[in-house]
Formats: sequence, structure tokens, C-alpha cells
Amino acid sequence: MTATEFRVAAKKCGMGDHQNDKKINLQERLRREGITPVSYEVALAALQKHSCIEVFDLVNVDKHPNSFAMA
Repeated sequence: MTATEFRVAAKKCGMGDHQNDKKINLQERLRREGITPVSYEVALAALQKHSCIEVFDLVNVDKHPNSFAMA
């Protein structure tokens, strides 16, 4: 998903222009620093679900399948 596509989709979810600008600027800054940012798709899913934790768990369960057993 491109920044423009994210901006349109996030606006439909109620995210304002200022918030969109901050998210896109953060993505760009992290990439410049060599850090892989959370994808726009994941950020949008968190916005739609109103839960960063739920989306984080869904995205990372494949990477750490036993993480729930450790709790």
C-alpha cells in the first residue's frame, strides 16, 4: 500500500489530515534510518479495529507461535 492509498483509506476511517501526515512522516523517517516500519496495512487494520494490541498479536503470532503459551 502506498502513502496515498493509506491516506485515502485512513481518511475513510476517520483519521484526520494531521494524523495521516504524522504517520506517513514517521514511516519515511524510519525507512531513512534503516528501520522497517509497520506496514500501512497493519496501521490501517489497527485503526479499523481500534486496537493496536489485537493487530500486533495477529501479525506476530506467526513469528512467535509460543508467545501466548508463555503468558
